Amino acid sequence: MIRPFCSRFKSYLCAQCQFKPAITVRLPGSRCAASISHPQSGASDSKEVQQRMKYLEGHRSLNQFYPRWQSAQTVRREAISARKFLLHNFRSDGGYQQVQRDGKGYNEPSFVYGRVRSLRNQGSKLSFIDIESEDRVLQAVLKASSIPLRADGSQSVQQEPRAGGTIDRFHRETLAFRDRMLRHVRGFFQNRKFVEVTTPLLTRRAGGALARPFDTTATEFSNVNLQLRIAPELFLKRLICGGMEKIFEIGPAFRNEGIDARHNPEFYICEFYQIMTDLNDLILMTEELLSSLMAMTKSARSTMTSLPDPATLGLSTPFKRVEFIPALEQAIRPHLDGFTFPNLSNEEEARASLATALGVCGRQSEDSSSVFSIPGMLDELSSLLLEVQSNEGALWITHHPACMSPLAKSFNVEYAALHGQSHPVSARAELFIKGVEYVNCYEEENSPIEQRRKFLEQRGYQLQDRGKSINEANEDELAIDENYVQALEWGMPPTGGWGCGVDRLVGLFSGRKRIADVLSFGTLANVVALGSQGPAAGRRKKIEDS
Repeated sequence: MIRPFCSRFKSYLCAQCQFKPAITVRLPGSRCAASISHPQSGASDSKEVQQRMKYLEGHRSLNQFYPRWQSAQTVRREAISARKFLLHNFRSDGGYQQVQRDGKGYNEPSFVYGRVRSLRNQGSKLSFIDIESEDRVLQAVLKASSIPLRADGSQSVQQEPRAGGTIDRFHRETLAFRDRMLRHVRGFFQNRKFVEVTTPLLTRRAGGALARPFDTTATEFSNVNLQLRIAPELFLKRLICGGMEKIFEIGPAFRNEGIDARHNPEFYICEFYQIMTDLNDLILMTEELLSSLMAMTKSARSTMTSLPDPATLGLSTPFKRVEFIPALEQAIRPHLDGFTFPNLSNEEEARASLATALGVCGRQSEDSSSVFSIPGMLDELSSLLLEVQSNEGALWITHHPACMSPLAKSFNVEYAALHGQSHPVSARAELFIKGVEYVNCYEEENSPIEQRRKFLEQRGYQLQDRGKSINEANEDELAIDENYVQALEWGMPPTGGWGCGVDRLVGLFSGRKRIADVLSFGTLANVVALGSQGPAAGRRKKIEDS
């Protein structure tokens, strides 16, 4: 790792690299180099650690490259950052130009600090270094013998994300943009008189979403199984029942599921709840928020050059809206002539009809009716046929079948194009952009009687997806959140609720395609590798496989 300070154009480089699996050491005045490994292990008595420390102890002269910061008064000269040094001499295209003072070059020594970003040798006599501070880069020329250490930059940011801020300007910009976006979102709600709250991360029973939670225990309650929250929803709605009217929360959630380009077991979520709000209000508020984020991103591009033009995202308002049932029937018919959306109250016929549709659409075979519940098959069909329509522009999918949304209000709708059949649907909308879900919002179910019925129905569907019967389920699988149902008995006014994945939103406006690229330390695979013992090569293999 390269230390952040550079004085008198001498580079200070760390002799004990904690970020790279291997470095190459070049001693002052020497033309030979030796490679040493750096296992990131907690075992201080490991053979590799002992060999590394013994090697470094033999070169105590390297201690000079761990300086204390000297203030301008101490050195009796003006010490300035590379950014200020080049503030009026920086080309916007990132290139270099000769630094001038009053039209002439500098002749007196200057004291400049910044991060050394690159080292390039020109033969055996000269080396060039780039000293960077924020968005300014100063190039300095040194005698080759004054470079004591050279780091091997072959390790990728994804493999060792802790080094990302050191070697990748775009990664640093992404983290700075994330901070700017979070402040913007908070301001958006606070300007509308919302109150920001925090709710528990540890709970007796995680709810508010269909996901597998992390289980743990606490010292004070060793006989009680606790879970990390999978969503803050039920706690926030308890606050609405308690008298709050406009609240929001931005914070972490945890789901014990897979890792891919869009998913990480630990992620950030934003949710808000507002009384006397219907589905149309939620949709309009979402479009207003995204429009303001586009304007903020456009402004940020003046200093954050890696950000894409938000005009290319296809977020012109109003966004297109399609209703789930008629849109799905229309999308299936080219694959299955004469298909009509089934009556979901007849479970056996509905499962057979949806399984056939899944089979001809190319994802599942007809025997998937024995594996998927009705909500599971509907979700799969939506993924195949509806969500992909958002590649042409932002898309709202509204009014899902009621069985897919147990926490949302529901009502019956008759579709004239569907032979006048009446279908129970939810007051729900999902926003998709380029095939990815960004927002899920709905009018909240506030009837304790209906909520308990929907919880029981949801429990049955979850057991079907797991291939279990009621008799085969354990106590946790049979339990429902009776405490939340009891809270509804105290009364919850008509309320609109909204949730959005913060990491995905940052990725959308920053142009980052992978969730790992918008997180400080990458996904859980990267974090686990940082704390693993043993050679770094084995850890990298696991990360690449994930």
